[in-house]
Amino acid sequence: MIHEEKKGSTLTNQMSKQDEIDLIHKLLLHSAGYDIDIEGQLWVRRYEWPQWAVEWEVWLHDGTDAPYKIEVKEFDDPLLAAEFFVNKRYELHIGLDQ
Repeated sequence: MIHEEKKGSTLTNQMSKQDEIDLIHKLLLHSAGYDIDIEGQLWVRRYEWPQWAVEWEVWLHDGTDAPYKIEVKEFDDPLLAAEFFVNKRYELHIGLDQ
């Protein structure tokens, strides 16, 4: 369930972590084949049917020319992919609510 709350002159939506997982899960199962991307740093998508992948940037501080690398975790279950995506978003503090 989305809870709306007025803060000053802006309207914000607050969603529980489980509601967010449920939303991402539904989008992953949609026949349109949605890819979900946040700030170009974290994304989840259908990889190859029936697999989904969560990909995220890992910043390197090792003096090499590459500032970051991309990590990938694959899932056969879209619910597990949605849970991992949301948990990784919280872990990395990505999103306007973080």
